[in-house]
Parts: sequence; structure tokens; C-alpha cells
Amino acid sequence: LHSLRRRQRQMCIRDRPYIKREIFESMDKHKKNGTKILVLDAPTLIENDLHKEVDYVILVWVDQNTQIQRVRARDGISREDAINRINSQMPLERKKDFANIIIENNEVLPKTKEQVDLLIEFLNSNLK
Repeated sequence: LHSLRRRQRQMCIRDRPYIKREIFESMDKHKKNGTKILVLDAPTLIENDLHKEVDYVILVWVDQNTQIQRVRARDGISREDAINRINSQMPLERKKDFANIIIENNEVLPKTKEQVDLLIEFLNSNLK
């Protein structure tokens, strides 16, 4: 069952090419408008090969227990449903292999903000 759900989620963008087209159209629009930094928030970025279309893959990483708690709090779902949702995506540990930058988000908000500030500084210094 978990394998089937994972395949269904991964296929979501592949089976709906208009989603990918809309993403690319939006990226082109921002580029033409002079946007210097564009963040694409896409939980299945890697699974759908969109990571090949971006300059940097930035992974916000948490341990699995924290991830489960946050999904439950955000979506108001049971622990089992949160685990199923998480298991439908590529594990964060595997996503680390694709990431250029990892923000560890287990700590308190100021610690995460510090990492984000460094990320922004890095991105600004590497503008093309």
C-alpha cells in the first residue's frame, strides 16, 4: 500500500503535464521580469526530475519524529495519516543526496532563521 501511494504522488506532476508547464511558465515570467531569486517550494521536486531545472536544491531537513509532529499540527491529521503522507514522498535522508544546501530545522526558530539569513547572503553573492 505504501509503495502504491508513493507511486501515485510521484506520478502526480508527470501525469499532469500542465502542472510542469505552469511551473516553467511562471519561472520564465519571473526571469523576464528581472526576478533575481526565485524559490520553488516543491516537496516532490526530485521525484519529478524538476531538480535538474534549478540552480540549487535547498532541503529543509528535520528528523522524522519532528516531521510527523509538524505535519499533524499543520494539517490536523492523525499520526498514521501523517506517516502515510510522509512515506508517499522520497525520504528526507535520500533527498540529502540531491541537495546543494541543507537547512536543519530541528532547532528553535532563531537557529533556523540564522541558517536562512546565511542562505540569502550566499544566493545574493552568487547571482548570475
